Amino acid sequence: MSTRYAVREEPFEGQVVYVLRDEGARAEAKVLPAVGANCFTFAMEMNERRLDILESPPDLGTLAGRPSGSGFPILFPFPNRVRAGRFAFEGRTYQMDAGFGGNAIHGFVHARPWRVAASDTADGASLTLRFESGDHPDVVRQFPFPFRAEATYTLREGALTLNFRGENAGASDMPAGYGVHPYFRAPLLRGGDPAQCRVKVPVRKLWELKDLLPTGRLIPAEGDYDLLRGRPLAGSKFDAVFTDVVRDPDGVIRCVLTDRGAGVEVVVEAEGPFREVVVYTPPGRPSVCFEPYTCTTDAFNLQPQGVDAGLTVLKPGEALTGAVRVIPKKL
Repeated sequence: MSTRYAVREEPFEGQVVYVLRDEGARAEAKVLPAVGANCFTFAMEMNERRLDILESPPDLGTLAGRPSGSGFPILFPFPNRVRAGRFAFEGRTYQMDAGFGGNAIHGFVHARPWRVAASDTADGASLTLRFESGDHPDVVRQFPFPFRAEATYTLREGALTLNFRGENAGASDMPAGYGVHPYFRAPLLRGGDPAQCRVKVPVRKLWELKDLLPTGRLIPAEGDYDLLRGRPLAGSKFDAVFTDVVRDPDGVIRCVLTDRGAGVEVVVEAEGPFREVVVYTPPGRPSVCFEPYTCTTDAFNLQPQGVDAGLTVLKPGEALTGAVRVIPKKL
């Protein structure tokens, strides 16, 4: 049995929270199965100070009220928006509930309960959770494509990894996209100086948006949107869908938040069929989101129009998989 790693259950604000501990790195992550299997806390001690890497909600009620608003939301079977919640697939038209801004948003798994399947401490503190669409009649009503999802969080050597698998559990083809929406504190220290923060994202183009939905046209990531070389975060405002990603030689996409005031950089690695990265700065909040997606916003509608939007069509038994790692490092 590992003495470095631990996974335990804790009661918290009327819910059961799973706490992953890495004593060697003095790091912990907290996962709430009841609300989207959201890892709503990732914190560690570095440079003799506590760093809150993820922006946590002020309380669990706030997270339940807006499940995509903090922590580490999981987005499946589509990330971001579907125009008016309506799409056509293989000759049929489907209507999902339209919510925020009159569109369907962020899929179905980020706001609903998951089931804890397993935990392990042999090589890191890990927790595996599962979601079955058939357990949720309101999901089946909107999206009659049976699917199952599995998410495993692992805290190991000070890094947090989310491994995801979303599988077509039905007997016919299924449209799908996957993404995550983690919120990173910037600056990392409470009371820190935003002017000490920089962001770097390896992208060369972005989708032209109208009412936050892609028009289908790509434009160069220039000027304020040139993140390939890095730019100061202070004063920057982003809600953009970037593409034409530049992978490192090992095939991994790496986004970087650097906080020189804290003496730390946070590297966000995305490994798998990711091809878009949303960068979002929540208004009035000390945070920034790096959101790897396998497709662009509204891919369910753009792909049938002949736009290469990244939509995946899963045959029965096929799955979308991907890994996202969050690695804090001393400068």
